[in-house]
Amino acid sequence: MAVVSLPMCNLYLQDRRNDGTTPRWRGVTLLHEMKARGIKVAVASTTRATRLRLCDLDMLEVYRMATRILHFRPPGR
Repeated sequence: MAVVSLPMCNLYLQDRRNDGTTPRWRGVTLLHEMKARGIKVAVASTTRATRLRLCDLDMLEVYRMATRILHFRPPGR
């Protein structure tokens, strides 16, 4: 089994509201916990993210944003 997370889409779409209030629940999936249990994990983006103008499908941009969103750390830290 492997899991692919779409962190930029998650932040944009989760708890999206149309009532003029600020979204409160903007989580991402438990990648650190899955990896600790031996599940292969990855991050990516989708064409939906480009339509929403969240990114341009640049792999480095996706990784850079995922590093911030998911609090990735260098190995061994």
